[in-house]
Amino acid sequence: MDDMTKITRTIKLKFVDLNRCKAQMFELMTGENTRIANKLLSLPIKERRKMTTAKIMSELKSALVNQVIRHTTSPTGRKTKQYKFLPVEVNNQNWKLYEILKCMLQIRHLK
Repeated sequence: MDDMTKITRTIKLKFVDLNRCKAQMFELMTGENTRIANKLLSLPIKERRKMTTAKIMSELKSALVNQVIRHTTSPTGRKTKQYKFLPVEVNNQNWKLYEILKCMLQIRHLK
């Protein structure tokens, strides 16, 4: 049996020509993402490692909050003191950007 090495590649795409609604939603999501990350960074690393999405109140989907938790407990996140701006990272946890935006819009209408 051949040992196949799995390679993961992260591609950062620039958002070009977003309409006003999507640009505003991206801005809201980025602000919420930055807020959560800075809140987590204020905790000691041992507490951050125990953090789960159930303990964090947010409008973001749990997959996105999990990504923030992973980011702040990573070696890079441990060295960071505070974020000025932390964009949302969409990973392969069965979420698509339009589904996240649709959910955020629904939450905004309920308030």
